[in-house]
Amino acid sequence: MAKPKPRIVDGVETYPCVSKRLAYPSTWPEGQQRQLDRLFDMARAEGLWFYANGLAGEFWFTPDELQAEQQNSKFVWIAANWSLRSPAEAYQAAKEKERAAVQATREIASKIARERYKRL
Repeated sequence: MAKPKPRIVDGVETYPCVSKRLAYPSTWPEGQQRQLDRLFDMARAEGLWFYANGLAGEFWFTPDELQAEQQNSKFVWIAANWSLRSPAEAYQAAKEKERAAVQATREIASKIARERYKRL
């Protein structure tokens, strides 16, 4: 499938919409709605994922996953809270967490073994 070509709207590169978006909160200005819609268009056109990292934690979503979450009234955050990143970055981040968890597990096992040895 060919990538959709962007068009310029109000001086901003915009991608054609490939799916319906959600009903936004009534308090959201139209400009914020358009900004988030543009992110979705760009993510889908370029094969990118949504990424957020803040007080609520670190989140990675495909456009379809985030769309589904938002339709359930979750993660309905303005565009400024999201960045678009390569799925390869998500994979690398997960692998790094896996390596860190394995290392922490080994350290805990080692401490347990040392404590048991001391009691002998």
